[in-house]
Amino acid sequence: MDKRIPAKTNRFRSLIPAGLFIICISLLFHIRIFLPELSIYATHEVGINDIWHFNYPMKDLLSKSLHSYSLPVWTDLIGGGFPVLAEGQVGTFNLLNLTLFGLLPTPWAYNIAYIALFSISGMGMFLFCRRKRISYTASLIASISFMFSGFFVSHISHFVLLQSAVFFPILVYSADILLEGKKYAGFIMFSLFLSQQIFSGFPQMVFISLLFIMFYGIFRSLAERIPVSRLILLCLAIAAGFFLSSAQIFPTYEMAKLSYRSVGLDVGELLYYKFPASHFLLFLSPFAFGNPQTGSYPTANLINGSLFWESACYIGILPLLFAGIGLWRWRRIPAGAFYLLALIFFGLLMIGGSGPLYFLLTMPGFSFFRFSSRYLLVFLFLLCVLAAYGFDFLIGNLKNTGRILKIIIPGVLISLVLFDLFRTWFSYHPVIPYSQFLPDPESAAVLKKTGSGTVYSFKSNSAVFEEYTSTLSGKLNRYREYRNYLIPDSNILYGIPSVNYYAALFPTRIGEINALLGNEYMLESTPAARLTDASVRTLRIRNVSTVLSPLPLENDTLSPAVSPGIRLPVSQRQLYIYRLNNTLPKYKAYTALRPVRTLEDFSKIFVSRTFDESGELIVENEFPRISQTEQLKFSFFPEYYSGTYEKTAVEVNQDAILSVAKSYYPGWTAAVDGVPTAVFPVNLFNIGLLIPEGRHTVELRFEPDSVRTGIGITIAGYLIILLAILFRWKRRPFWKT
Repeated sequence: MDKRIPAKTNRFRSLIPAGLFIICISLLFHIRIFLPELSIYATHEVGINDIWHFNYPMKDLLSKSLHSYSLPVWTDLIGGGFPVLAEGQVGTFNLLNLTLFGLLPTPWAYNIAYIALFSISGMGMFLFCRRKRISYTASLIASISFMFSGFFVSHISHFVLLQSAVFFPILVYSADILLEGKKYAGFIMFSLFLSQQIFSGFPQMVFISLLFIMFYGIFRSLAERIPVSRLILLCLAIAAGFFLSSAQIFPTYEMAKLSYRSVGLDVGELLYYKFPASHFLLFLSPFAFGNPQTGSYPTANLINGSLFWESACYIGILPLLFAGIGLWRWRRIPAGAFYLLALIFFGLLMIGGSGPLYFLLTMPGFSFFRFSSRYLLVFLFLLCVLAAYGFDFLIGNLKNTGRILKIIIPGVLISLVLFDLFRTWFSYHPVIPYSQFLPDPESAAVLKKTGSGTVYSFKSNSAVFEEYTSTLSGKLNRYREYRNYLIPDSNILYGIPSVNYYAALFPTRIGEINALLGNEYMLESTPAARLTDASVRTLRIRNVSTVLSPLPLENDTLSPAVSPGIRLPVSQRQLYIYRLNNTLPKYKAYTALRPVRTLEDFSKIFVSRTFDESGELIVENEFPRISQTEQLKFSFFPEYYSGTYEKTAVEVNQDAILSVAKSYYPGWTAAVDGVPTAVFPVNLFNIGLLIPEGRHTVELRFEPDSVRTGIGITIAGYLIILLAILFRWKRRPFWKT
């Protein structure tokens, strides 16, 4: 058996072969998105393909912002205006994102990121296992099993979750260094890696990581009599990680307070999605309940609240057998009781609403996140560590085996593990070339040519939703054709602004847009459909001029913009394109006001037939008092526009309130003729400000204090860390530590 721990002088060198091996197998696994031509994953999911409709568009937005030397704090391309940096999943401040998307074209950056992420995951696991005095070969097997486990492979389409989850092993490794007495190195490493995980933009993975690390730290403190001071230092390192992440935490916290998640999720939603006990069978047979890529996996309501990619747990048959050996001999494992207890605890959390720890999911912290099955990350980590111990127990019995066999047997076992995992997962995600994905679909080309303005995609997800359980061949061609529906946020790629949006975190005001516009996933069985009066009113107020629909719409307020629409030949579907008649202009002045105090008051007025959105304005609480002296006359002349700044000349014949069809959100400031003036919400969604009588120049800027303050604190924090490293390095070079 190979040596457990290399000599100190060779410790760093011993990591190089493992690192190169992990990078190479990561590249090999993702080779299909590089050869024979640069391609993108085309994963089939329920109603949404997270790569096409969210992650890639967001990273493309980040790339374009970085290449223009700016940050993507806001975009008018979704939701009638959306604070994308505050939402977090654009991953603005993550160093990997800044490097790849700041230097390379988006397709290359996006694809290379997968190699980097899988490598970070595998190397973190390898380092932790080696620190636990597990053999080199066993550590590699644990790394391979973890990085190509069902959790990571099935979540390839969820880039942000994946990017956040890969930091879990390296965080545990850093925490272990700190707890075992290397306070300086452990503190610096842990806080830096934690900040990068937070910057990735998926808070649930941060919560899960810290929950396990505190569980680990407390257990070691009690069982091994580690000084409480080190546990306190670990807490300080967590605080330092959050301090370093202020650039993201400040704006995200600001948005969270304004969202429905500020009070946690509904209990029914928290307990619905789970890892059913029957799904432990997936450890043995990953497609026992079907494969969503072939349409054979049922929807969540038919399989006890499970989604395939939230329950995929296969780590390979051999690693599972090794983990069984490790469990069987847990008393011989250092801290074996911890691994056993942690496996039980996080396994019960993973089961979720159908398990005995369901009540925990409704408690503060836990209650902010859906999908308890994501505790599977910790469960698999523990299994892979146990598998490494089990492998060493097994190989340790080969004392009388010849030297050659001691080399051959581990090599054969590693090859078998790789073969099993590649055979299972290598072709799971379909791919198509970027040359077929990136060009504008026909609908985008038509809308650009006709000057569509802001669009609304009615039932845009319905075709993809129906496709999920389809077993017909040719799915890739149909998916490519469905790009014509401009499913949010794919419209970002084509530069066509939409009132629709797709996001995990959003302000309640913007969330009301989707509530008023209705269900995006279910398609009526009737030959035609009709927008509700509330939907039409919302679209008019939001300055929407074009409506896309998979069904003919019968509203009198709509007229065909492209007749008879666009025929989708592969799927045999039709896309109808309408003009919304008499939509309200982006800038509109009002003197007739309807005050409200609550959302319920707004809803009552908004759905009332007596409310005339073209002549009346709904205002909230404190607003400037004005009176109509004569018939209002108003005109406006746009002068300059960008996402975060616009300048417009307006003229009114009396004092009025100007409504701007741009999402109201903290950070928007206004100036009239260079003099700052207050902004306030009008019609729930829009920005309002007072305009005096006469002709004036109005300027709007998005300059949120949360972003400015957060970036300042982050820069200061990283400078402190840098100075501390340089000071320490001067006293003792890193190669001697």
